[in-house]
Amino acid sequence: MLRKFKHSHMIFLALFFGLAFMATGMLGAADFQLEATGGSNYIDLKWTNVSADSYEIYRDTDSIMELNNSTLVDIVYNQSTYRDIEVQSDTTYYYQILAIISDNEENLSNVASATVFFKQPHGDYAENPEACAECHQAHTADGQQLLAETDVNDVCFDCHTSEGPGRDVATQFTRGGSNHPVAVQQCSSCHDGHFSPLDDPALLEVTVSGSVYHTGGGTENCLACHSNFAFDYSGAHNSGQVTPKDAMIACSGCHEPHGSELQWLLKSYPYNAGQSTTIEGNDFCLTCHQNAGQGSDNEWNGEDTYNQGHSSNVYDCNSCHEPHAAPYADYLLRSYYQNYSSKSHSYNSNDYNTCFTLDCHSSGSVLFDGEGHFYDAYQERYLHNIHLKKADAICKECHRPHGEISAENPNLEHLVGFPAGTVSEVVYNGVSEGGPYFQAQSGGGYCLLSCHSRNHDETNSVYSNVYYAPESVVTVEKSVYE
Repeated sequence: MLRKFKHSHMIFLALFFGLAFMATGMLGAADFQLEATGGSNYIDLKWTNVSADSYEIYRDTDSIMELNNSTLVDIVYNQSTYRDIEVQSDTTYYYQILAIISDNEENLSNVASATVFFKQPHGDYAENPEACAECHQAHTADGQQLLAETDVNDVCFDCHTSEGPGRDVATQFTRGGSNHPVAVQQCSSCHDGHFSPLDDPALLEVTVSGSVYHTGGGTENCLACHSNFAFDYSGAHNSGQVTPKDAMIACSGCHEPHGSELQWLLKSYPYNAGQSTTIEGNDFCLTCHQNAGQGSDNEWNGEDTYNQGHSSNVYDCNSCHEPHAAPYADYLLRSYYQNYSSKSHSYNSNDYNTCFTLDCHSSGSVLFDGEGHFYDAYQERYLHNIHLKKADAICKECHRPHGEISAENPNLEHLVGFPAGTVSEVVYNGVSEGGPYFQAQSGGGYCLLSCHSRNHDETNSVYSNVYYAPESVVTVEKSVYE
């Protein structure tokens, strides 16, 4: 039973009769000692037998215990030990026992604490050696180092299976797409089973040829074997944004560490028709690359469906980017000049090898193409040539390589878009088109823009706002404002 008011009553009686009490206010408390020892999913209690009629066991997670606000775990009789199993791993508990000696006498023990270590077999072996028996056998071991199984992996798979208490790793290794070759590498190559999950999440410690390479997670764990990747340590792909808290390995932001249904241990594919994946595969990269505010101003901004232009079923992200490291900014495999604020030199096709080396475009056809590719047949002008060579513009001032957005290009054509800060809207005859604007027409189109503070208008021969394809000269008006 709970005795909420008895302590103050006893103190009153003690003062009245001049009895000498301990600081705790309990008779003989110095002789009533409690010890607590943490185990795997339990805490063992042991106390001094003070010949009490009963013992009330109280538990709290606050070191300053107040019995009235603590949990009454149990009331026991004629014993001085108790195992509390209603506890959780990685939690420290505080205990105090009230010994009921008689109706007029009770003793209160000291406060004792203990921490429940993680589920067997991983924990504090120095204080809890019994956990060792989960993996080792002292006299009849089947494997080296007194292992209970003939192989390290089999010891791990005793628990880490679909039927076991641990994470199902055994099934992950049997996935059909790709997996780490555990026949050659053992679980102990990446994990140290003697670590405590409290201090070393996922028990990570990678060893190479028996020597410790790296401890504590991080990309370095993977690079112990995958040294052929010149990983960009300074890039965003080595940041905490792609580091699961339970593993602490940046690589695991994109890869499964044990096995995957896909190639290269990938969690998901970027879209690629050649791999028979679906358009939803774009979500893999877009998990992080959602909008222009999260990275460069070349990124898709999330406004329209990401199925335009360079996200077609011909190319995937890897066509232009190397996610581990690349010689150019934004993980680009080839050059793509992006300094739109102040171009320091004239046009050079080598500045745009991302555009010119994938059988997509060629410098010659882009600059001089009379077949309707940005050609003004009315004034017989090659407009790419004018923009890139005469005006020193760059590709990204007029194009979004990852796809158009409707705010800038309502018909979502030609990858036309204006991510550069040098481009803004222009008002014509008091009419605003609501932002950087491109309107495609049959065989042509027009722009309402201000580029580097120079307007597209009919009075400026370089920045005239209308262009035509040859076959539509007679069908497209010269100006939308005439």
